[in-house]
Amino acid sequence: MPKTDILLCNTFWTPALAPLFRWKYRKLIYGVHRYPKGQYWLYPLVHKFICVSTVVADALREQLGTKRQSDDVRSRRVATIVNPIDGKVFNSGHGRTVVKGRVAYAGRIHPLKGLKCLATACGRLHSQGMVGELLLVGVVDSDKGGGGSAFAEELREAASPCPVVFAGAIKEPAKLADMERTAEVFVYPSEDALGEACPIAPMEAMALGIPTVVSDLKCYDDYVSNEVNAYKFPAGDCEALTSLLQDVLSNAESANEVGNRASQDSERYSVRNVAMKYMDVFRDLLSKSTR
Repeated sequence: MPKTDILLCNTFWTPALAPLFRWKYRKLIYGVHRYPKGQYWLYPLVHKFICVSTVVADALREQLGTKRQSDDVRSRRVATIVNPIDGKVFNSGHGRTVVKGRVAYAGRIHPLKGLKCLATACGRLHSQGMVGELLLVGVVDSDKGGGGSAFAEELREAASPCPVVFAGAIKEPAKLADMERTAEVFVYPSEDALGEACPIAPMEAMALGIPTVVSDLKCYDDYVSNEVNAYKFPAGDCEALTSLLQDVLSNAESANEVGNRASQDSERYSVRNVAMKYMDVFRDLLSKSTR
């Protein structure tokens, strides 16, 4: 590697080994893209930790706590910059061709994602004529991170009589955006409080202008304002999710207003704007001769 000003890493061993090559760089930054699990004491020579959400940053500050470091020092070593979205693909400029009653989700098809609760809610609302189908985009196979075929069958049973469409993983962003545009509502009902850092799927749906529902995990707080640009419900509460979906689907005009505000707000998370926040951190670090 050539000499550089900034070394940015996100693997387990790199920040521990990088100090052996201290002459190669001026400042060492570690990207924290998962909820911290107590390993960060291994990285005393990292100049800055950039976390993808406030809840991750708060947890990291707590885990960095030692008698040798004041709260101020810990705070200065930690910054929050959310994940970016590709605004060229995920935007409301192409409009939406909505399939009436289609509820969509994109992500791993796994129990921790709260999908059984979503399936149950869709089953209830299908019986009332409000939900036509549940569209699930993502991997099912357990060896690829999904919950497996048995879990897929559980979802079908929970949603009955509502049809469940398993679309599989869609790697092409444009194809994913086109499919999501057909949804009347997008739901990301995760129950994994210690597994979600900054889910990007709801951000992309919001950028498309789709009325979006998420659980009340703190990982969404950086970009979701309840009933302003999206909706929240208590994680794992099927009754609450059913009631919320019923309200959203019954009030299309107000739901679309929420979706429009979300789309307008999404520019904050464009690649350019997020990149500029990284550049601000880089400049700030390089302006200081010491940590």
